[in-house]
Amino acid sequence: MRRVSRLQKGLESLGVKTVEFYLGEAGIDGPTPFYILAGGKLSKSIRGVDVVHAGGVGPAGITSVFKMLQNDPPILIYDAHGDVLSEARLIGQQEALPRACLRFVEVAWLERLALLGCDAAVPCSRPLGDLLRREGFSKPIETIWNGVETGGHWSLNPPSSSKFIVSYVGGSHPWQGLDLLLDAVPMISQMRNVVIRFVGPTESDIKAILRSGIPQNVEVYPWVTDPGKLSELMESSHAFILPRKKSRVNEVAFPTKFGEFCAIGRPVISTEVGEVGAIVNREKCGVTCEPTADGLVKAIYSLENADISNLMAMSENARRVATDLLDIHSIAARYLAFLRRLTSGREARES
Repeated sequence: MRRVSRLQKGLESLGVKTVEFYLGEAGIDGPTPFYILAGGKLSKSIRGVDVVHAGGVGPAGITSVFKMLQNDPPILIYDAHGDVLSEARLIGQQEALPRACLRFVEVAWLERLALLGCDAAVPCSRPLGDLLRREGFSKPIETIWNGVETGGHWSLNPPSSSKFIVSYVGGSHPWQGLDLLLDAVPMISQMRNVVIRFVGPTESDIKAILRSGIPQNVEVYPWVTDPGKLSELMESSHAFILPRKKSRVNEVAFPTKFGEFCAIGRPVISTEVGEVGAIVNREKCGVTCEPTADGLVKAIYSLENADISNLMAMSENARRVATDLLDIHSIAARYLAFLRRLTSGREARES
C-alpha cells in the first residue's frame, strides 16, 4: 500500500523507529474476520509499542479487538482510505448476490470495530473526516493527504511527440471513471491530434465497455510492472486525467496518483468531484470539468488548444502542489506532530 509505505518512509527520515506487520503474516487464509483466530501473533505484534498505525479498515477493526484485551494497550490509529461501505456496494454490483451481501456485512462489521476501538483517525481527505464525524467518531482526527516522493528529475518541458497524449493511469474499479472516459472516446476520436493512453486497464476491460474494436487514437498498456517503462509512459504524456464520476466514494477519496501526476509536472484534468477537483481549481494546475463524457471532451479540447505558456504555467503549478502540499516528508512531519499531541495527551491523563 503506497500511502502507508510512503508515510513510513517519511517518518523514518525524521528519526521515528517503525516496524511493519502484515495481517497475512498471521498464517490465516480467508476473509478478514478470520484473522481473529490469530490472536496470539497479533497481540504479540502490538505489545510494547507506543502507536499502532492500522492501514485500512481490516487491520483497524481486527487490531481493535486485541487492543481491548491488553492492560497497557498502544494508541491505535485508524488510517481511513475512503468510504468503505459505499465501495463495498459498488463492488457488490458486479458480484453474485450472496458474495455481495457477505462483503458488505464483513466491511460494516470491521468498520464498526474500528470506530469503537481506535483512539484517533487519519483520513485521506477532509470530506472523509467529516463523514467519520457523522458516523459517530468523536476522537481526534487529522487529515493526512496521500504523500508523494518529489525527488525525481522529470522535465517540465512538454514531450516532443507531435500528438497530444492524455494518459489515464489506474485500474477498472467502478468508481474510477474508466467507463466515463471511454464514453467520451468516440468524440475524442474526432480530434485527430489527441491520443488517449490507458496505463493499467487491459484491452478486454476497454472492449467490454466500448463494445467494439479499439480506435486508432487509443493506446493500451496493461499491467505495467517495470518502473522504467511506467516512468517513460508517464513522462511522455502531455496531461493526465482523473475522470471520476460523482458518487459518495469519490466525494471523500484522495487518489494517490494525483500527487504522482503533479510530481511529474503535467497538467491534470479532473472532474469537479471531491477535494482533488477543488485543489486543481485553486492551484491552477490543470482544468476541471463536469463529470460527464461531454465535460471530459471539452476539457481535453481546451488543453490541446492551450498555448505553450499556459501549459507550462499549469505544469509548474502542478510541481509546486507536489513539493509544497504533498511531499512525503512534510506530510510525515505533520503526522508526527499529531502523534506527539496524542502521546503527550495520554501521558498527561495518566500522570
